Amino acid sequence: MTAPHDLINKLKTFDLALVYTNDFPKEDEDFVFDCLMSKHTLVAAAATQVALDLPKPGVMRFLKTFNDLSDDTQRTALKQMISLDFVEVYIFILDLLKQAEYAEKADYIATCLSKTEYLVFPLILNRLANPTITYKSRLTRLVRMMHPDKWAPFLCALPLIPHENFFRNAWSPEIVEQMKAD
Repeated sequence: MTAPHDLINKLKTFDLALVYTNDFPKEDEDFVFDCLMSKHTLVAAAATQVALDLPKPGVMRFLKTFNDLSDDTQRTALKQMISLDFVEVYIFILDLLKQAEYAEKADYIATCLSKTEYLVFPLILNRLANPTITYKSRLTRLVRMMHPDKWAPFLCALPLIPHENFFRNAWSPEIVEQMKAD
């Protein structure tokens, strides 16, 4: 059995290699995905970093294995996933938010998602069409964590603010009225 520090060093070389090329051998990718399941949190964290630096097919493979990861590895991954620029990642995270089994996990997911620079606005608007009561509450929490200034340019560009009552509840009626006046 290979020592954890040896696994981490090998993963670091893979991560460095990905800076210079997108050509990543299948056997190396398989090694990374095996390390994701490591009981050693540092090994799994290093593997997460590499997996999320892979080209899009590798990231999509990562999303398929996400639910098999330990809670610690999932938390590590969520913090890193919000820096990616694949819409599929954000759809996946919003699905996680919807399906979270307990409030603490939903809060963690919302907190991570609120920090992204990715344009999640249209995705969240889409999710407001028919949410369950629980999911609407989680989306409200997420939107509250995101500063209204981040949304204002998009909402102000529309002739009517979609789901206006949702935004009045999430922020305040005054903020929505100011957006409408701008």
